[in-house]
Amino acid sequence: MTYEDWIHYAGASVEALSRTANGVNDPSLSHDKPGLSIESGPALRAQAAANIRRAVDFAWHSRDSVRGARELCAFIETLAAQLNEGLVPADRPLLRTWHTKYSGPVAPEDVPAAFGAFCVKHATSLVHDWSIAEAIFMAAEIERDFNYHVHPLADGCGRVSRILGALVLLRVGSRPARFEDRTEYYALMRASSEAWHEAYERQLLRA
Repeated sequence: MTYEDWIHYAGASVEALSRTANGVNDPSLSHDKPGLSIESGPALRAQAAANIRRAVDFAWHSRDSVRGARELCAFIETLAAQLNEGLVPADRPLLRTWHTKYSGPVAPEDVPAAFGAFCVKHATSLVHDWSIAEAIFMAAEIERDFNYHVHPLADGCGRVSRILGALVLLRVGSRPARFEDRTEYYALMRASSEAWHEAYERQLLRA
């Protein structure tokens, strides 16, 4: 896959489900989550789009450098910083300190340890020589683990998770999965692993 294709397909995958990328400032995931620095509208959409372009560019050029848990954590932190530039106050903590409204993610006090465990579990996922079937499975796993089970970031978990999944699929020259319906997407994450993986592969084939 060429650089231009990667920027297009990865960017489209990230933007498709992101409220932020669609210009919506919505902290409704939690009673305690603070809103963004920019109100809903064109300015938010423009800033988010620029940030996504910068993040997927960084991901493309850094994709072969993540070969350990510490590097993966640092890579994710850089992605989050790029995706949130100008959207959240600079002094806001990187990691989530609030409970979500839905069951699934770990409790706030467990986020640092769970984030570290995620990085250990997936330390070489971005550089492993997968078969196509393995890459599809692992992309679905890494996206669900990060966005649903751990949800470690205060802002940007969905965007980061889709970039990570896209990078795994890039190893086998595949386009990223592209979901269009947020309600269905999160319902599938809450469903069985089998249902999630089947749906992920279907969306990959449609991407």
